[in-house]
Amino acid sequence: MQKINNNSMIEKVGIGFRPYLKLDEGFVLSSWLRSNRRDWRTSIPKTDVYFKLAEPLVKKILDRAGCLIAYNTDNPNQIYAYICAENWDNALLCHYIYVKYSFRRMGLGSYMYNMLATGKQIVFSTFNTPLATQLIDEEVVYAIYNPFLLFDLPNIDTQKITHPGVVTI
Repeated sequence: MQKINNNSMIEKVGIGFRPYLKLDEGFVLSSWLRSNRRDWRTSIPKTDVYFKLAEPLVKKILDRAGCLIAYNTDNPNQIYAYICAENWDNALLCHYIYVKYSFRRMGLGSYMYNMLATGKQIVFSTFNTPLATQLIDEEVVYAIYNPFLLFDLPNIDTQKITHPGVVTI
């Protein structure tokens, strides 16, 4: 399996990048909640309680932050992966990275992370999944886990993510 590590590889496999659109909400919300529920190692509430509590939080993050969507260039509605993050001063708040199963272990999530984290002095992770822990442990990405940044703390001025290489379709 080839690793995605440069722009020519991205073009070769037909992956484009764009900002999160409202029409992506169903896929992003469902995949985030289902994968996060499945990945938690600790004891968490029953599934119905988890979804009732977590869904409003994820919706609030989606409204406040931005997502970078990796999609099929032949079909922009076919999402391969996304990273939900926001800028905070010279830091990046990385909330969640999701890569569809068939595109995992190719480096797509790390590639997207690096697109957003480049030039940042520090990166915070607000959701800690086994995959995030593995990437941090293997030093593929660097982030400090801090779930308290999910809340509206005073004096935190965040901005939706933008990247010069991302076009709106």
